[in-house]
Amino acid sequence: GEEVDDDDEEEEEPVQQPARHARIESLRNADTPVMRSPLTGATPGGFDHSPDGAVRTPGQAATPLAAGDLANGKPVSVHCPTLSAEYVKQGYKVTPSMRQLQAMTDAQLSAVSDFSVSRVGFGSVRWLNKVDVRDINLDDVVDIQHMSIEVYKSEEVTPKRGTKLNRPAICTLEQFEIPVDFAGSVEDFISWLRDDYTPQLDATFIDFDVENCCWTFKVEHFTVYGFNGASTPYPSARKPAAGAAP
Repeated sequence: GEEVDDDDEEEEEPVQQPARHARIESLRNADTPVMRSPLTGATPGGFDHSPDGAVRTPGQAATPLAAGDLANGKPVSVHCPTLSAEYVKQGYKVTPSMRQLQAMTDAQLSAVSDFSVSRVGFGSVRWLNKVDVRDINLDDVVDIQHMSIEVYKSEEVTPKRGTKLNRPAICTLEQFEIPVDFAGSVEDFISWLRDDYTPQLDATFIDFDVENCCWTFKVEHFTVYGFNGASTPYPSARKPAAGAAP
């Protein structure tokens, strides 16, 4: 019979990326606070976005695919992590790829190096040490939204620190929006983000890429990390409402 080429994959539908915006304007030039954020596609923190949207660390080699069951669409291990087609359509990617993970044994899945989950145009998480990805439904565990990254959605389902995906990682949020009413310059905002806000999250500031509006930071464990201009206190230049106490 005909041989099955394990490397043949159906071409994925292109993911619709968020529209690009103009460069950051003055933080003082609007009466009504709005959010602005450019995006050029580059991501700081050592990530490389390939044309297919996958996130790879520099020099990362592809994992050889196994033959046998994988050719028939069956993972080698019944404990292989899962990622739904719906999440793939939303821009989610994993590294190593799902085909590479499906080719791994239980032992390999229990200690995956350079594991990362990204969502095109939103951000990414890269774990710093080997992680156990067995029996993980990534749809349920990793949620990357606009200016927010969440791994495990409640304390009830969060594993003990140092196990599974509740381990140290590098997070990058793309399209990080600076409020135009921030009381200071862009440099002042970066200083506030680095010295005040990131430490409040029990995280370590790594970088803020002004050109691409990407915030990169390190976490030791997981909760909800992000920034919400409506609820996050920050130095504001907005004038108090008429009649309000100074």
